[in-house]
Amino acid sequence: FQQRYLVKTGRVEVQGGGSVGFGDSLMNHTALEAAAFYHINESWALGISGAKWSGEESERFKRVQSDFGLFPERSVLQAGGFLEAQWSPVFAKFTTFGLGIVQFDAFLSGGGGVVRTLNTEDLKAAFSVGGGIRLHVLRWLTL
Repeated sequence: FQQRYLVKTGRVEVQGGGSVGFGDSLMNHTALEAAAFYHINESWALGISGAKWSGEESERFKRVQSDFGLFPERSVLQAGGFLEAQWSPVFAKFTTFGLGIVQFDAFLSGGGGVVRTLNTEDLKAAFSVGGGIRLHVLRWLTL
């Protein structure tokens, strides 16, 4: 049996990334995101995450306004912060054509927090749900 060369228990994970929204036909959003997680054990992690959004109304939004005189209730997101939990039920490894063995784990995440929009300075409650796969390519680098 090959040993696991990466043990997550007690580790701090720092993440950076971005996203582009595709689901909303009336708004176009992009985001820069950052997060930090502490792995309690091999399956569970707790952390914080934040996002800074940039958004604008789409051409479809503007057509709805001009063609029908309607003002759809949409708001451009500005920023948000969340407390999250991650659960990693799957841990496995695969070989890369004899070059080495890559370990990976799949995770589900969820949490709650607040967001701010351009419509108001008030913070609004929000939740996050997600999932993903980590490829542990080096002891200090995960994709």
